[in-house]
Amino acid sequence: MTTDNFETTLTSIADVEDLVRCFESGTLPRVRWTHHAHLVVGLWYISRFEKSEAIRRIRDGIKKHNAAVGTVDSPTSGYHETITLAWVRLVTASRSSFTVDCFSISAIVASYSNIIAEIC
Repeated sequence: MTTDNFETTLTSIADVEDLVRCFESGTLPRVRWTHHAHLVVGLWYISRFEKSEAIRRIRDGIKKHNAAVGTVDSPTSGYHETITLAWVRLVTASRSSFTVDCFSISAIVASYSNIIAEIC
């Protein structure tokens, strides 16, 4: 996956897994941590874990990523709890409207674009 037009490169399960792996390891370049990437990672966690565990992983992961790329968490930048929880609620609600089995990774890959289009 390249950083050029990154959103269009998420076309397979392996691409989404690579994004999540880089996010979790703190190796995701800052330029790749777009709003789109936030939502794909959030959908991944929401589809794989109970809500409280998904939120914990999203929160901890964003804070770890910010530290790794030098983003300061402050009232005007970095991690924001209220915004994160609002997006979790929106993604969760949007996910429930799909007729596909969103608990399978193939469904995540197939549906993440629709979710982003709905809520952005």
